[in-house]
Amino acid sequence: MTENEIIQNLIQAGATVMLVGGAVRDEILGIPSNDRDFEAFNISVDDALAAIGDGAFLPFRGWDLIRVHGMDIEIGISDLSIFEDARRRDFTVNAMMRNMGTGELVDFFGGMDDLRNGILRHVSRETFGRDPIRVLRAMRFSSRSNWTVAHETVELSRGLIGQSLSIAFDRVMNEFIRWSEQAVAPMVGIEFIRACGWAEIFGIPATTVVTSTDPIMRLVELFGGADGARASRVRLPVQILRRMDAVGRPDPILRGRDLIGLGIPGGEAVGRILADALIAQINGEFNDLNSGLAWVTGRIS
Repeated sequence: MTENEIIQNLIQAGATVMLVGGAVRDEILGIPSNDRDFEAFNISVDDALAAIGDGAFLPFRGWDLIRVHGMDIEIGISDLSIFEDARRRDFTVNAMMRNMGTGELVDFFGGMDDLRNGILRHVSRETFGRDPIRVLRAMRFSSRSNWTVAHETVELSRGLIGQSLSIAFDRVMNEFIRWSEQAVAPMVGIEFIRACGWAEIFGIPATTVVTSTDPIMRLVELFGGADGARASRVRLPVQILRRMDAVGRPDPILRGRDLIGLGIPGGEAVGRILADALIAQINGEFNDLNSGLAWVTGRIS
C-alpha cells in the first residue's frame, strides 16, 4: 500500500485529510522532506484503522496517532476543527496545511507572508505558552533559515522564562543538538535567546560567539564557559556528541514517547533515561526498538 492509497482510503471513508507542519513549509520552499505528517478530520480512530486496513496500528497508549507497518507515515486523528488544529501549532509558517483531497493550501494565520519575509512568528499566545520548549525551537528555526523572530514572539518568550527550568532535559538537549547540526546562521538563534533572556538561564555568557561549522565545536563554544543553573546539565550533549563523533552519529532509537508508552511519567526521569539510552545504544547494548524497550524495562525494574 502506498501513501497515496492510504490517504485516498481515508478520504473515501469520509475523512478530510490534511498534510500539516513542516512538510507544507518545505514543499513551498522546494526543500525535499521525508517528514510528512497528516491529520485526519471527521473520522473516528476505529473507522480510520478500518479504512487503512492491514498494517495500521496505534503505537502509543492514549494517543490518537496511527502508523502503518513498514511505512514512514503518521496520521493523527483530530477531534478539533481544522482551524483549531492549526491554531495549536507553534509558528505561522508551520500552521499551513495542504488539503490532500483538493490540493488547497489552508493558511489561517499569514504563514505564507511570514515565509516570504523570513519572519518567525507564533500563532497564538495561549498555545505557544503551553509548551515553553517552543522558545528553543524558535532559536533552532531562526538559525537554520536565518529568519528574524517577530518582536511580539521575543516578548512572549521573555514572559516564559519562569517555565524554562520545567522543560525535560532530553527536550532541551535535543533542541541544542539540532541547532548545532542545522544552523546556517548560528548566532541568529543565540541572539534571539539573548534578547528574550533565555541565554542567561542557560549560563551562556553575553560575550560568547559561535563561529565553528562543526556541530561539536559549536556546542563547546556555546557552553564552554556556561555557569548558569542548567549549564552542567546542558554540557552533557557535548559529551555525548564527542562519543558519537568517534563511532558515527546514529539516530536515537528510543524517544520520549516510547518511554511514556511504557508508563514512565514525562519529565526529568525520561530525560535522564534517554541520555543514558543514547550512550547504551552507541555502546551496542541494544540495536532496535524492541531491545531498547527491554533495556529500559530492565533499568527501571
